[in-house]
Amino acid sequence: MEQVIEMQAKIYKQQMQYRLIEQMEAMQEKQERRDEEKERRYLFREQRDLLTQAQAPHQMAYSLPERSTIGPSLLTFKTNMNPGQFEAVPITPISRPRSSSSMESGEDEYDTLMKFFAWKINSIKNEDRKEKWKRAQTIIFTNDWSIRELRQMEDDKTPAYQRAIKAGILDSLARGFRRELRQYRQSVRRTRDEYAAVIALDALGGGDSTITSIVD
Repeated sequence: MEQVIEMQAKIYKQQMQYRLIEQMEAMQEKQERRDEEKERRYLFREQRDLLTQAQAPHQMAYSLPERSTIGPSLLTFKTNMNPGQFEAVPITPISRPRSSSSMESGEDEYDTLMKFFAWKINSIKNEDRKEKWKRAQTIIFTNDWSIRELRQMEDDKTPAYQRAIKAGILDSLARGFRRELRQYRQSVRRTRDEYAAVIALDALGGGDSTITSIVD
């Protein structure tokens, strides 16, 4: 009788543990969805701000004072002009070249992952390591895994991680996808910031060769 009671207690304890794990996983998924939604809104605002910055220099060209054919240096211009002059200039919607972004709002997740893997694989010099990433890319697209699932692979207790390992993805790659995606997102943001800065500098300097090099 005591053994039966002890066994029932163990079974009950296991059931409670499983239930707690399921609840924690559900809460984690909800939090990840909220975080991803916040990220999408943040990236949308970044995209909108970049478009505004891309339009502003074009409009500012009409409000700048006349310059000689030689023109002052950028340093002289920044020293003599009041930045407040540019903030009051109305913006007219126009078409301007923009840097491509794999994190744009509304972009298909497949395209995002394609650009992510291209970014990562092209940055790898070691051929063996590059082949491992290419194999991981093939497995991920074959199984149609989402970005959220790739992030979940960081935890070796998640079903996403178990599926990845079973499919042939290395442990180090599976557990590093979240980190690599974060670095990729940061790289995209840096590219946007640099592009916005180049557009502003081009409007002040009167040339577009630098912009072309970044867009291409």
